Amino acid sequence: HHDIVRQRLGAGKVTSIATYWCAVKVYSEFERVVTGAEDFATFVNKMYEAYDRYVKNTIYDAMVGYATALTGQFKKTGSLTAENLNALCDLVSTATGYPVMIMGTRTALSKVTALQNASYISDTMKDEHMRTGLLGMFEGKQLIEIPQVFEKNKIGSYKIDNTLLWIMPMTDVKWIKLVNEGDVQLSQIMDKDINVDMTYSAEMQVKLGCAVMLNSAFGVYDVE
Repeated sequence: HHDIVRQRLGAGKVTSIATYWCAVKVYSEFERVVTGAEDFATFVNKMYEAYDRYVKNTIYDAMVGYATALTGQFKKTGSLTAENLNALCDLVSTATGYPVMIMGTRTALSKVTALQNASYISDTMKDEHMRTGLLGMFEGKQLIEIPQVFEKNKIGSYKIDNTLLWIMPMTDVKWIKLVNEGDVQLSQIMDKDINVDMTYSAEMQVKLGCAVMLNSAFGVYDVE
């Protein structure tokens, strides 16, 4: 018979990401351009580089802030041991139903590499460690390096904590969402007769937003 209690699966929920305008603008004096003292194309390239650096910093800030806010059994603090690391990996893998990868800066991942039993390392892994300083795997789990960066205008002040290890499920879902709303707005003046002061100028404006949206569990190991 068909008299069975049924239920409808939820359609999920829609979450919006707040966006805002991000702009950068450069200019150059007409005489310095025509005399070759300045190359305006270099100025324009620097503008793009600055925007790219800003986007990366925004992503890093979102990532670090989310890891700091994590609490409960999915966050472990203390000395790093293979047993505790595997336990956290098993917890995330069981909760999500996916294998996991271990992410961190080179310094953080080197602590994981140090846990490897040398007697079980193959010649290929030894060669990899000699060339890169790291191993690509830890007991069946992929190690992914997060490039380290400095805080803006603070050489030596790292943005990513070298003690943090992220235990992330290996899914196709991107947990950091970067949104570009609309097209990039570009304007460029390379005619001395347009601006009253005869300067060349270039401007780029982008409406963007960034947020962490993770619909599955992940773990953080803060190594003391």
